[in-house]
Amino acid sequence: MPVMPSGEDPIQLQGIDYVELYVGNALQSAHFYQTIFGFTPVAHSGLETNSRDRKSIVMKQGECTLVLTAPLQADGPIAEHVHRHGDGLKDIAFRVEDVAAAFEKALAFGARSALPPTVFHDQWGTITRATVTTYGDTTHSFIQRNDFTGIFLPDYAPLERTPVATAGFACFDHFAVSLPRGEVQTWVDFYKRGFGFAQIHEEGIQTEYSAMSSIAVQDPAEKIRFVLIEPKDGKRRSQVEEFLQFYGSPGVQHIALETSDIIETISALRSRGLGLVTAPASYYDLLPSGSDLSQKTLARSRI
Repeated sequence: MPVMPSGEDPIQLQGIDYVELYVGNALQSAHFYQTIFGFTPVAHSGLETNSRDRKSIVMKQGECTLVLTAPLQADGPIAEHVHRHGDGLKDIAFRVEDVAAAFEKALAFGARSALPPTVFHDQWGTITRATVTTYGDTTHSFIQRNDFTGIFLPDYAPLERTPVATAGFACFDHFAVSLPRGEVQTWVDFYKRGFGFAQIHEEGIQTEYSAMSSIAVQDPAEKIRFVLIEPKDGKRRSQVEEFLQFYGSPGVQHIALETSDIIETISALRSRGLGLVTAPASYYDLLPSGSDLSQKTLARSRI
């Protein structure tokens, strides 16, 4: 298999186009992400747009585009995904200049095809999409929008926008991926070879009861980051092992969102009823000095 030096971009990624979650109920999920997280619903597809197997709602905030898709039928791949995993991340789509070239290069460096380059069109123009498989049931799509002026994708209709109080999220910061023991390096190599990512951080975490290790990789433009995590030996199961058991496969354990004012963002989320993990007091003693926010400020805000 050919090897692409890390830091070179064989696919010419332009950023994250959207992130798609498969959920049990798209309308309820959209209400949650709008009310709590401040995302604005901007487009939808479903029976009203001649989509017979799914209901999708597109949500936006800053540069984040989130697609919430629920099945309209009792069987089929969406229903099977929800039955196996519950609500979960299905697809991280990358915007590219040339889908066919990106797809072929990804295959050459070890990816497997889920959808070959396919053209979709409506009255607003055409887009080209291709999809490759990754860990578990998670996929990466390549999206080319050179000739499309619609709201999102073909056969999506705009939604009337109502004022939404945002939470200050600017973009997707990173995706944390839980993997079985011994698989992190495999997927680090996958992103290096096929996508030109570079390794930017490696860490081992050991507590009294559990342990895990992680490697972070990043695209050449420093816009897309994955933190790949696997469990290590410990007295008890780690959160990685718990995710693998209850989710039913490897996958994205969490999505991190970037904000320019974490104090205001956390305050907004709490005021809307979102429960947040409380850090122990010792956590703040371990924070590096010289950051924009003092340890006292973070501790006082329980961040």
